[in-house]
Amino acid sequence: MTIAVVVLLTGAVVGLGVRRGNGPAPQPATMQLADGWSIASTADATASGQEISTAGFGTETWAAAQVPSTVLAALVADGEYPNLYDGTNVDRVPTSRFAVPWWYRTEFTLADDPGAHTWLHLDGINYRAQVWVNGRMLAGSDQIVGTYRAFDLDVTTAVHSGVNALAIRVDPVDVHRDLTITWIDWNPLAPDAGMGIWQPAWISRTGPVTVSDPQVETHLPLPDTSSADLTISATVRNASDETQATDVRAAFGDVTVHRSVDLPAGATATVTFDPTTDPALHLTDPPLWWPYRDGAQPIEHLSVTASVDGAVSDTAATNFGIREVTSERTAEHHRQFSVNGVPVLIRGGGWAPDMLLRPEPERTDRELQLVRDLGLNAVRLEGKLETDHFYDEADRLGILVLPGWMCCDHWQENEHWTREDYTVAGGSMSTQAVRLRNHPSVIAFLIGSDTSPPPRIASMYVRALRGADWPDPILASASQDGSAATGPTGVKMTGPYDWVPPGYWYDPRGPGAAFGFNTETSAGASIPELESLRRFMTPGELHALWTDPTARQSHAGTGASRFATFRLFDRAMAARLGRPTSLARYVQEAQVLQYENERAMFEAFSRNRATSSTGLIQWMLDNAWPSLHWNLFDWYLEPNGSTFGAMEANRPLHVLYGYDDRSVSVTNDTTHASGSITVHADVFDTSGRHVWSASTETSVPQDGVRTVLRLPAASALPDLYFLRLELESGGFPLDRNTYWLARTMDTSDFAHSQWYVTPTSTYADMRALQDLSVAQPQIGSCTDGRGEGRVDVRNRTDHVVFFLRLRLTTADGANVPTRWGAGDVTLMPGESRAVGFHIDPATPIDGLRLSASGWNTPASTTAVGGCFP
Repeated sequence: MTIAVVVLLTGAVVGLGVRRGNGPAPQPATMQLADGWSIASTADATASGQEISTAGFGTETWAAAQVPSTVLAALVADGEYPNLYDGTNVDRVPTSRFAVPWWYRTEFTLADDPGAHTWLHLDGINYRAQVWVNGRMLAGSDQIVGTYRAFDLDVTTAVHSGVNALAIRVDPVDVHRDLTITWIDWNPLAPDAGMGIWQPAWISRTGPVTVSDPQVETHLPLPDTSSADLTISATVRNASDETQATDVRAAFGDVTVHRSVDLPAGATATVTFDPTTDPALHLTDPPLWWPYRDGAQPIEHLSVTASVDGAVSDTAATNFGIREVTSERTAEHHRQFSVNGVPVLIRGGGWAPDMLLRPEPERTDRELQLVRDLGLNAVRLEGKLETDHFYDEADRLGILVLPGWMCCDHWQENEHWTREDYTVAGGSMSTQAVRLRNHPSVIAFLIGSDTSPPPRIASMYVRALRGADWPDPILASASQDGSAATGPTGVKMTGPYDWVPPGYWYDPRGPGAAFGFNTETSAGASIPELESLRRFMTPGELHALWTDPTARQSHAGTGASRFATFRLFDRAMAARLGRPTSLARYVQEAQVLQYENERAMFEAFSRNRATSSTGLIQWMLDNAWPSLHWNLFDWYLEPNGSTFGAMEANRPLHVLYGYDDRSVSVTNDTTHASGSITVHADVFDTSGRHVWSASTETSVPQDGVRTVLRLPAASALPDLYFLRLELESGGFPLDRNTYWLARTMDTSDFAHSQWYVTPTSTYADMRALQDLSVAQPQIGSCTDGRGEGRVDVRNRTDHVVFFLRLRLTTADGANVPTRWGAGDVTLMPGESRAVGFHIDPATPIDGLRLSASGWNTPASTTAVGGCFP
């Protein structure tokens, strides 16, 4: 039996990191304190905590709030700051309002339950707070401190049956001295710096013994996966002043195990079940959890009950998946993750929550579904550890999660840490380890970001993780910087973060090129489509976007960031495609650059999986507010060129062009061999004339790559040409991929590479694309009325249809949220393409319209209703 220390604070019991478990919440004896809150600044609400936490205290002049919510998020929801993300509106919010503490207040009603123990659970407060209940301060701001710590307070003696009052005074956040949430160059810091109750608050009532922190560990006899040994543990705690004979019962599926334990007064113990004592925990043919594309994602539900004298005292629950994650360094010293013994090429993006930290489950669901639509299998969280709903949804969808601490702020400025910082950091690690350890989607924890923590702190983190029986790999950082506590990382953080040409990713001289595991890399700008831009940018900002490459864009990171201008991106655009003559053309050219670069990056890592690449994280996946860079879809979840380039590159069975050696390869990201397939390669000039072709048959093993063809020397091809690649089996199309290539390609100045970019010496000349003849394809569309539909595009002209974008709208022109199977379609003369789409099944079909426009295709709008036979 393991006895833990219980810390007594001002009449309350506070357990650092004690949780009832992830999974379905609330439990039967819990009450979520979500609605009915009011907030006010202490500059306005001058009453004492004793008064404010008394039932019936008047809050008529306070702002309404829900929890979780930061202060500013509550004020926005209450209507005080409308359209906060438009233009530079966020700059108009006075930060002085948040330089003083704010009160959160609510009331809750308890039934008469003699002998019950009542607990107040605070899952996350940013950054420190006082807690008052019914006129009593139960914990001070020297005790409730730390963004990522969770606190459980025994409030039994402070509450009573009937109406109770809870008041929490939250102090201002100091982003320079607190281990809090910051943004660096992603976007502006919220004016309130995220102060508030940003995670749930809830009440539970129990008998004398509580149960929390249920855990399930999986052990597989790898490489054999025909059996699994599970170890179940939970923490039980006697909150009474006498010994309690306790029966602890754990159950999932058809398996039930139990243990009797005598708990002395005030004692805490860990109860463990494993196959040596409970043979039912040895499973044959277990239902394994796999990442997206590698198999199914079965989720198991565990409940753990503590009973005293035959009556249930408390219950905790968690969801889990049966899987085992391992990692090792390859012969080339690159980090390779494996799930259930199968190596996985990590293809992911950097995740950003809302800038105001608002929990938005429906939005989260849509974003994580977009991850799968993009063909990605992972997200990385840098210091923005998410809601329980996020991890549950990642579990369900099979999306791997790489959480870790933040860079470039007080988390990394360890030389300035105080004794309290060490306490907060260690408690944060313990809390998050317990919170995340059962999620099958979570495959590692990065205890540092740009750099590894110093030895003392790294060891503290590792002790906290191992003390929580963390089952997964621990990395010292997201860079090459390892530590003695964890060993070498085997990953790199070499960028780039600004525009580089598509061929960069294939050249091993590029620091961020397709070898190893790059935890942060991108080509910078990701300009939304015009409809989205007009939703958050002023006319003046829009004009500067396309006319002034030196203009600092408020929606491209912080004002001091080197990424706040598009100087490098605009230079490449003008040189490669021609200087744009309007905002619309600027946006269109941006889509072309974004598409080809995202496609090339993901394709290079995918092709090199057989030799040198093990993973990449696109920096980033999404944004914390409407943004012009570092995303694979925009703030409104609308696609752009980055979206469709990544989507094309990450198809399960995919044919691609290698910019380094002019090769044609096929990648197989499925769990089975391809069988016999045929590869066709065709070259067309800009008039649409066919000038070269080749075909071959091949087969590709599961998780494999085959290089099957090479293009002729560039000198044998036109100055500018289209390469159309097709993959088919028995006449059935499997993939189609089209490139626009110049005889003279871009060259990079690797000798002058910097941390954020490698300069481009010369640019591929593709300006002849401006001279493409107008081509108007035939377009039909239909839907089954249940959310599924397709668009048929037929190019019956003699010209190339280049970069055709499709969009569904209502009758009045408003965008209809749509998940597309492809986008930015290019067709040679005589070709056709069917593009699938999915919309909310509740979307009215009457009045649904399809808009289509392209590089050389005039805009058209037709009713949805007739696909071609």
